[in-house]
Amino acid sequence: MIKRIRNAIGRFLLKKYLLSEDGQKVMRECLCNSDEYSVLKKRVRHLSLMSDDDIRYLADRLPPEGHMSVSSFFTESKNWYVGPMSVMCGARFTHIGENFYAGRAFRLEALDEYYDQKFSPSLNIGENVNIQDFCHIGCIDHIEIGDGTMIASKVFIADHFHGNLDSKDLEEAPEERPLSHKPVKIGRNVWIGDGVCILPGVTLGDNVIVGSNAVVTHSFEANSVIAGCPARLIRTL
Repeated sequence: MIKRIRNAIGRFLLKKYLLSEDGQKVMRECLCNSDEYSVLKKRVRHLSLMSDDDIRYLADRLPPEGHMSVSSFFTESKNWYVGPMSVMCGARFTHIGENFYAGRAFRLEALDEYYDQKFSPSLNIGENVNIQDFCHIGCIDHIEIGDGTMIASKVFIADHFHGNLDSKDLEEAPEERPLSHKPVKIGRNVWIGDGVCILPGVTLGDNVIVGSNAVVTHSFEANSVIAGCPARLIRTL
């Protein structure tokens, strides 16, 4: 009887702690070390010896499975908003600055392995970055997005290919080809229009404007206005 009372008091205090500011920080750290939602719940339960009811109580305050809100658990920055149906993988490889906004179905992936390949990804997003709906950022090498950059809907940014774009790739299905990669750097105050694709190895200088539906295959200097498929220089501001 005394043991049950002691356990009940312990669970109550632990629940109160995990819902406090310090407790939320611990939970963020747990999630940053695990990309699997189920692993997080098991890890919290193992550390806390909480009951199923306690787990369900806390789960109601965690992001829904498959729809993690990066604003709640991956940063201590202020003024964050991430829309519904958004998913983030590899949070421990990612840094995002203050005043970040992402719309619906934002998909951000920093992957450290693919089949038997190992990577050391680094994904850095600056302050005051605004990303609209249905955007996808994929990183296995290095992607940098500068302060004040605005990205319209349905934009794809990646630092890797499936394969090396040579005849040997034809011997394997795209999914089975080894990933090749080159870093991507986007400067400050860049404006990227709807439906743009930015491919590996691209550097865009500060203040670049990218027209809608452009496919950016090579780098452009600061103050450039670019458009087309592949993108070409239209004018310099």
